[in-house]
Amino acid sequence: MLRNPKVVNWLELGKKRFADAGIVGINIPEMSKEMGVAKSSFYFFFNSKEEYLNQLFAFWEMEGTDRLMAMVNHITDPAKRFFALGKMIEGNLENEFFYFQLKLYAGNHDHAKKFVESVDQKRKIFGTSIFKDAGQSDEDAEFHRTYMKVFFLGRIALMMGHDTDPYYPNFTKEEILKLFGFKK
Repeated sequence: MLRNPKVVNWLELGKKRFADAGIVGINIPEMSKEMGVAKSSFYFFFNSKEEYLNQLFAFWEMEGTDRLMAMVNHITDPAKRFFALGKMIEGNLENEFFYFQLKLYAGNHDHAKKFVESVDQKRKIFGTSIFKDAGQSDEDAEFHRTYMKVFFLGRIALMMGHDTDPYYPNFTKEEILKLFGFKK
């Protein structure tokens, strides 16, 4: 999808601000000032704040879910794919902070629920496939995928407001594989 670089600048800034502060961070006058442009430039590209949010959520879904899955999908070994996905998540915590904030926001805003549902469905299918590819039953794969989601989202929730991750578990690679049902 080709986008005007100025639109991408608005979306990148929105992604960062939404990840940091949720909907409160999407303040058009502050964002305009931060970008060094007139507030009217926002309305040149977006008809309303709601249109902007819809584009922001779609942009995040494409960058933070579709692209992420595509980057590890080529890894044939499920355990290696699992670890690669984990490293990518940890390497881009802003993406997961955004997801956490979006889930909070979607609780009271119908226009955001479709993005959460779409992302949740994509992540569910992708995550479950990792465990099924490792030979787990449908039931075990779904359990471990749910556990993986809770593990990462729970850590993200605990980390909110911290510069470092004081909640990182000191598990060995073998312990993590065992925890998520991978066989040697």
